[in-house]
Amino acid sequence: MGRSDKAAEANGTKQPKKRAHIEPEEEEEELEEGYELEEEAELDSEDEGMELGDEDGEEEEALLEMFTQAEIIEDMRKAGEVKSGKAIAEKDRELETAADFMQWLIAPMTLEKFYSEYWEKKPFVIQRKNCRGYYNGWFGKDDVIALLRTGKMLYGKNVDVTNYVDNERVTLNKDGAADADEVLRNFEGGCSVRVLHPQRWSDPLWLMLSTLERHWESVVGCNTYLTPPGSQGFSPHFDDIEAFVLQTEGRKHWRCYAPREGGELLPRVSSPNFLQEDIGEPVLEFDLEAGDLLYMPRGTIHQANCLPDSHSMHITVSTGQQNTWADFLAITLPRALELAAEEHVELRRSVPRDVLNYMGVVHSDSSDTRREEFVGKMAQLFSLMLESAPWDPATDQLGAMFQRARLPPVPLGGAPRPSTAAKVGPDTKVRLAHPGCARLVVEGDSAVVYHMMRNPRDLHCERPAGAGHGEGEHEHDAAGGCCDGDEKPPGAAELGAGKDGEEEDDEDTTLEFPVEWAPGLELLLLSYPTTVPVSSVPLDSVDESVEMVKEMVEAGILVVQ
Repeated sequence: MGRSDKAAEANGTKQPKKRAHIEPEEEEEELEEGYELEEEAELDSEDEGMELGDEDGEEEEALLEMFTQAEIIEDMRKAGEVKSGKAIAEKDRELETAADFMQWLIAPMTLEKFYSEYWEKKPFVIQRKNCRGYYNGWFGKDDVIALLRTGKMLYGKNVDVTNYVDNERVTLNKDGAADADEVLRNFEGGCSVRVLHPQRWSDPLWLMLSTLERHWESVVGCNTYLTPPGSQGFSPHFDDIEAFVLQTEGRKHWRCYAPREGGELLPRVSSPNFLQEDIGEPVLEFDLEAGDLLYMPRGTIHQANCLPDSHSMHITVSTGQQNTWADFLAITLPRALELAAEEHVELRRSVPRDVLNYMGVVHSDSSDTRREEFVGKMAQLFSLMLESAPWDPATDQLGAMFQRARLPPVPLGGAPRPSTAAKVGPDTKVRLAHPGCARLVVEGDSAVVYHMMRNPRDLHCERPAGAGHGEGEHEHDAAGGCCDGDEKPPGAAELGAGKDGEEEDDEDTTLEFPVEWAPGLELLLLSYPTTVPVSSVPLDSVDESVEMVKEMVEAGILVVQ
């Protein structure tokens, strides 16, 4: 793509906001209100698009039926036959290594089988009776206590103390920092202890999540749960994330239920807490023991209680929150409408002067033929909008949001250290530090490189400023996406809005160059793992090439070979 084409295609794009992987922390009343509003919206649309609705209904029925086919799979390998997950993740930052780690996480199931038969379709459990230490060393009870002993864990933000008694969730959080001794007394008294986003402090979890972010190319989060014997910490509910539950210590009794109706399949918001009589019979009931794995697609209703003879410690790794086609279109369509209106006079014509006489709720049962003509006209106008949709710039916005929200790279023993800019000259050879570490976005007259090299680890999954701080209702709230259920994805309806009104300083996570330098940036970002001589970067002068490469080396995006 030429320079002028790049500028024209992304004319006036706005810098995306940070797309955080956050903890939805609304009060229960707000969750219920949002859930009810979503249900009402679905009811209002039932009479429209019946043919499409029939097809969707058949697909929903098939998916609901698939949920009832949830499985328990036995891993027959012995301890001496399995690889070390940490050794795999620490190998390098290649995409193949990330895929190998994901394969290790769900072994003996293959990645191909997982994505074709289970991902977003149905839950499964992998039981490792011969390898109870499979997830040893990632995070355990001693790690929870060590974090509490720092005196820096804040109630509601870093740690929750909860219980589920008489069909009701009870939260024992106080204001300020959690007192370790008090939290442990509550634990001994039957309360669960949830640590939120422990990857901020735990190096093993930093390694795990950053590796999985490379595999999924979207934000990955986690919470951990320490539960005493004979207790339950959370109400039955479903979440808006893909959940992978890794049992590291003890055991816990789980019950998983299918969504109650098609509208609860792959939800974009989490549910309110359910009563036991709301959820029917489980499709899976089992004990999760150390080394076992549970996968739950979004919408899986679930609850778990600790058995009387053992405490439980598990990690919930999650992704996929607000990362759907609907969220992508929320970014794309507003700008698509603007571009289509500029290009097609038909979209600039007035609506019919008598439209109020046959469209609207009071006319919804009318047989007026003008209603059918109106719907046909809308289909025609939507097709014009789709023809103008800026698919590539919208995808770049998605990529930029991911770069700003993901974890910084974990220092690896064999990884090259960032080179100093002083080494760069026309004969210097450079390459990308590792695949996927940066994204080129054309924004007006600028070519902006978003990167994750200096992202703050201690803010990973941080709630955006002003989003509120409730207590968090659910066991697996949070972990895999970008925003609350009632928020638009950051960047939605903003593609093409220009760079005015930026809300935060991005000097550490972006590099801005003239748009004419985009072809040189494209070469550097796409050449991995091949090295590129600075003199071959296609800019107007070698001095410009040296200047650009120096900035990218200084940021850690490029390394000198």
